[in-house]
Amino acid sequence: MTVQRVGDVRKMKWSDIKDDKLFVEQEKTGMKIIIPVDVKLDTLSLSLRDIITRCENRVIKGETIISSDKGESFADKTLTKRFAKARDLANITWEGINPPPFHEIRSLASRLYEKEMGKEFSQKILGHKSAQTTDKYRDVRGSEWIETEV
Repeated sequence: MTVQRVGDVRKMKWSDIKDDKLFVEQEKTGMKIIIPVDVKLDTLSLSLRDIITRCENRVIKGETIISSDKGESFADKTLTKRFAKARDLANITWEGINPPPFHEIRSLASRLYEKEMGKEFSQKILGHKSAQTTDKYRDVRGSEWIETEV
């Protein structure tokens, strides 16, 4: 829902939520992004608030929004492995392609946001200064057919 990189997702703290907004400072670029917790993807029937509420209702709540059962924050690799495990448990067949890694969420979500909320919103939530950089995330990586006409 946030379209952020794995390192930024795992570092998100409860204290980063103020006035129904999630404040993110991207580790890679230093970009500062404010995401309303009511941002929603209708395709998924899910909002950022829904996800935050699920995390909030954990028995032990850690300093970070995404945390272990003991309330501890995850390393990037651990979060990536947990994503892969959940993806594999979904029992989806990936014919002829490798299963998508955690980072693929960023590409998919950017395309969904573009479709539902426009290119400018997609670019802003990704934290990109240029539309050309955002266009790289919109690439469907050969998964869609291109029809030619005569």
